[in-house]
Amino acid sequence: MHESGLMRGVISDLEALARTHDSKRIVGVVLQIRDRGDFPGEHFVEHLQALAVGTVIEGAHIKVEMLRDPDHLGSPAITIQRIEVPS
Repeated sequence: MHESGLMRGVISDLEALARTHDSKRIVGVVLQIRDRGDFPGEHFVEHLQALAVGTVIEGAHIKVEMLRDPDHLGSPAITIQRIEVPS
């Protein structure tokens, strides 16, 4: 499934971001997803949480912002907007 590959890529990027913040965990993340109409944001979060078990984002609050603007059609499918690490 194409979305699984995207999710694994997001997790890998988040693990790298956690390392740059000297953190072993991410407790919150905001993602922007380009809306193609075939993969609802809630569905994405459920699958991402399932794949996140044993990673830096396990248990993190995940917020998804869907981009429906046609001007964003050339943008990446998923963009990490913000992360929150424990203080």
